[in-house]
Amino acid sequence: MHLLPLTAPGLYRYIRVIPVAWDHRDWTKTRLVYNDVITGSDMETWIDHLDTRIDEFDPQRLNFNVPQTNISGVAARIYQVKPLARPEPEIKDMIEARQPSPLQLAFNQVNLENFRPRISQ
Repeated sequence: MHLLPLTAPGLYRYIRVIPVAWDHRDWTKTRLVYNDVITGSDMETWIDHLDTRIDEFDPQRLNFNVPQTNISGVAARIYQVKPLARPEPEIKDMIEARQPSPLQLAFNQVNLENFRPRISQ
C-alpha cells in the first residue's frame, strides 16, 4: 500500500486499496471497546465465538459481501453519558440522513446465539 502526502503538511491519504477475499475467519474470546468522551458513547462487547466467511472486502468502494456468520456468547455493555461536545442541530442530521450511503453490505445468513445486551442512558 502506498501513501501520498496531501498539500497540508503531515496529512496522508491512501491512494491504493487492494480488495481482499477471505475464505473463513474465526475469533474466540474477543473483547471490543469503544469509548468516545466527545459524543458520550461508552461501549464494551465480549464475544465467545465468531466465525464468518467474507467473499468480498473492499474498503475503498465500501463493498462487503458476508455470506455466512455465526456468533455465540455475546455480552454487550452500552452506556450513553453526557457528551463533552454540544450536539449539532437536528435539521443537519436529517439532511445528512437523506443522502444515500455508498456502503454496500450484503449478509446472507447470520446465526446469533446467547446474546446479552445491557443498555442504559
